[in-house]
Amino acid sequence: MLEREPDWSALPAKTPTKIRELLRRCLERDPGRRLSNTEDARRTIEQTQGGSKRWPLAAAAAVAILAIAGAVWMRNPARTSDPSQWVQITRLPDSVMQPALSPDGRMLAFLRGSNTFIGEAELYVKLLPDGEPVQLTHDKTRKMSPAFSPDSSRITYTVLGQNNTWDTWTVPLLGGKPELWLPNAAALTWVDPQRILFSEIKAGLHMALLTARVSRAESRDVYVPAHQLGMAHRSYLSPDGKWVLIVEMDEVNWMPCRLVPVDGSSPGHQVGPPRAACTFASWSPDGKWMYLSVSTSGGQYHLWRQRFPDGKSEQITLGPTQEEGIAVSPDGHSLITAVSLGQRPVWFHDGSGDHQISLEGYGWAPRLDSAGRKLYYRVNRGAAATRQGGELWVTDLDSSKQRARFGGL
Repeated sequence: MLEREPDWSALPAKTPTKIRELLRRCLERDPGRRLSNTEDARRTIEQTQGGSKRWPLAAAAAVAILAIAGAVWMRNPARTSDPSQWVQITRLPDSVMQPALSPDGRMLAFLRGSNTFIGEAELYVKLLPDGEPVQLTHDKTRKMSPAFSPDSSRITYTVLGQNNTWDTWTVPLLGGKPELWLPNAAALTWVDPQRILFSEIKAGLHMALLTARVSRAESRDVYVPAHQLGMAHRSYLSPDGKWVLIVEMDEVNWMPCRLVPVDGSSPGHQVGPPRAACTFASWSPDGKWMYLSVSTSGGQYHLWRQRFPDGKSEQITLGPTQEEGIAVSPDGHSLITAVSLGQRPVWFHDGSGDHQISLEGYGWAPRLDSAGRKLYYRVNRGAAATRQGGELWVTDLDSSKQRARFGGL
């Protein structure tokens, strides 16, 4: 829709005229002419099917999850809340995540998988903007944090091993077998061609940030979490090499990102919205802005930025989608992130089949009334897969009419 008119000839030949018109209204570029609510869509579909049907009592209501993700190139990262500025650069049928740019900004590395932290995934690389993605690994290991070497000849990434080891692997960019490089070294990045930053397990779950030569000689601590269950999982070096943004966790929860001096002289301070969960970070090329992927109040992940070192944080992406992972182009004019849309619709099953009840948001706790003619359920909007709060909705199964009973529960 953002790039071109849909290929309407690709619809099946038997698609009813009313459904074709409905699809055109849903994908209308002009917001004033676009379909304004889902009830109109439901009514059109039911009329096309020959009118509303009476649904007999169902044994239960069911829920399903829908998630779609793709890498998006956002132009002008200071004003990215308008999706018309976004350019989709991956078109794979499943999810991609954790984008990383080569030093010259010409190549993109990313993971193809379903877990945004560290899940079973494969490493891909593509030339920007229109190159075909090339798969570099085929081992189904749990991966995170791809990074290019300074000369772009290889890509490193973290593998979570069977014995809960966090190790750095490397694979040649032009093809070759992945190899284990540094055991007990996670989220490795380069300070320069001879020196690296990485996270290391000290004991148990305690993970600290270190710097060393590429041989691991001359190793020293940069940041060690005060709590024995604290974990410094990822790090992002400032352009001048003097500061580092750290993504950290306590035993189970993501914490705000932390800004720390590379010389290890202090534990630094937290940045971004207070008490927010921060999972990825990056810098503007001039070092004046810190970019953060943040979830506030248990809600969705969006992109924020903050003036270095202690300016006011400001949200730069909004809306129903989530954005995780940040790679800023070398010229500072655009950034790449992984965008996803998650829904959990409520369905109703009876003798005639499955019927989708809710169309938007995260639906849960469906219950039939005593007569079996009304279905009650909760819906959360703007929150990612949560069962807290939300609105109470009711659907009349005879007329298919829906309405919200209470909001903000």
